[in-house]
Amino acid sequence: MINILEINNTDLKGKRFNGYDLINVLNNTNYNAKQMVLEKESDDENVIEILKNARIRLVNKYLNNLQNSMLVRHTLSSFNEFIGESPEFKKADVVHYHLVYNLNINMKYFYDLTLKKPTILTIHDPSALTGYCVYPGKCLTWQVGCRNCPMGNEKFLEQHQSKISQIWDIKKWFYGKMDIEIIVASQWMFDQIKKSPLGDNFEQISVIPFGVDLTFFSEMMSKEEAKSILGIPFHKKVIFFRNGSSYKGVEYIKKALKMLACDKLDIVLLTCDKTGGLEGLADSYEVIELGWTDQILLRKALLACDIFLMPSTNEAFGVMAVEAMACSRPVVVFSQTALPEVTFAPDCGIAVEWGNTEALKHAVENLLEDPRECKRRGYLGRKIAEKHYSLELYHKRIVDLYNRVARAKK
Repeated sequence: MINILEINNTDLKGKRFNGYDLINVLNNTNYNAKQMVLEKESDDENVIEILKNARIRLVNKYLNNLQNSMLVRHTLSSFNEFIGESPEFKKADVVHYHLVYNLNINMKYFYDLTLKKPTILTIHDPSALTGYCVYPGKCLTWQVGCRNCPMGNEKFLEQHQSKISQIWDIKKWFYGKMDIEIIVASQWMFDQIKKSPLGDNFEQISVIPFGVDLTFFSEMMSKEEAKSILGIPFHKKVIFFRNGSSYKGVEYIKKALKMLACDKLDIVLLTCDKTGGLEGLADSYEVIELGWTDQILLRKALLACDIFLMPSTNEAFGVMAVEAMACSRPVVVFSQTALPEVTFAPDCGIAVEWGNTEALKHAVENLLEDPRECKRRGYLGRKIAEKHYSLELYHKRIVDLYNRVARAKK
């Protein structure tokens, strides 16, 4: 029996890809799997809190806030030594770290942990390669040490410029000594690592795309039924998008929709995540804001829509795009992110030039005027999801890696 330890900042948020769902899959086979987290939300006995003492958790929270405000993340001790002292860590044959940067883990201590156990690190986004940013956008200073960082205002730069490059240097020093396996979800993220001097020492990099539940995300109800549940007349076209953080591209969506030449009275804009900020479109479109949705409501929204827009300006994978494909809906994205690759553009997904609102408008307009093309791309998206993005395939690839790492380190 192989003992697996998954480490993340929390268990239920992002549970499909942070190790929580995986431990349940593993424990039903010939594995013994546990998860260690800073913030436990479930009552699962296989999830262990890194910091069991309430006072220590409070001090840790204070230290993390201090590190963030001083921009010295990964340098101060934040009680991560409790990981290595735990019986779960000592028993583990393989340790898999997920959103390690959300743990605010001390880089020296993380390096020490990698010396003690065979280690796998999933790099979810480019924050592992920068001194400060999660997504650097078109800035390329992360490729040369994050010197002269253009982030923030002048006061911010004056106070923190040297620290940004120092954090980059700290990562480079420790990364260069680590003998670990890396997982990324897309070839795009793989390429980012290869472009960075921080990735020079990473030789074992596995591209393992995330999977979705294809039984859940499927055409389990008709578009007419889904529209009816959401109070949308069947004859109206529905454009669905996430009104989330700025890098999800909502500002480009708003500009494109303002230029759209179709009959706007017959178009419903359906959004999830944040509410508000769409007042400029309310005079021309019916707007339905679902806010933060659970998976059931998200599936209804995907099934009710005719087009799913995801023109993210930065994206290392894009799970919602895959969920839309699994529900047989066409997806429109921007180039220069992982999304063209993930959606198999141009054959399935439609990738338009990054930041080009005119091209985005044309893509939406063409799909609205051609229901047969919507259906064709939706059908192809489902087939691609079945072939490349099933949960079963995702779990199999992860387990195969665990087996290889465990055998190699014996």
